[in-house]
Amino acid sequence: DWSSDVCSSDLLVIHRGQKTFPVYGLVIAKGGIKFKEVPDDGNESQNTDNTHYVGKSVPMAGFAESLSGQMEMPVLDMTGLKGHYDLTLDWVPESRLAAEGKGAVLDGPTRMTLPVALQEQLGLKLESRKAPIEIVIVDHAEKAPTEN
Repeated sequence: DWSSDVCSSDLLVIHRGQKTFPVYGLVIAKGGIKFKEVPDDGNESQNTDNTHYVGKSVPMAGFAESLSGQMEMPVLDMTGLKGHYDLTLDWVPESRLAAEGKGAVLDGPTRMTLPVALQEQLGLKLESRKAPIEIVIVDHAEKAPTEN
């Protein structure tokens, strides 16, 4: 039962806890946001790949979670924005920019890394922080018996 603090069976005993980790805090950049709140119509959607993000009726926490998949650390919403938003973001991965220095030619509308694109296109920025993250702790695990 994941709703309780402790889950156990004959083979596995776990509990949830918190530990402080390095994270990126998603905050509002100087100059403010460059997007508008939209009504929460219950039809939230997000689509992202390594260079493009489109979100419809997305809360900031959902957007931050999506950014976590693009960064080497978790991204937490620290904007204080409580509404839903339509967001579009285009960037070039830093690895592709590094390849360009070695002779690779990049295509696409933007030559900004994700942190720069966040600030230029949306008025948001990532700040290095430390924050508690919920984790699952394995207290005891046994190998399940197998038939021969």
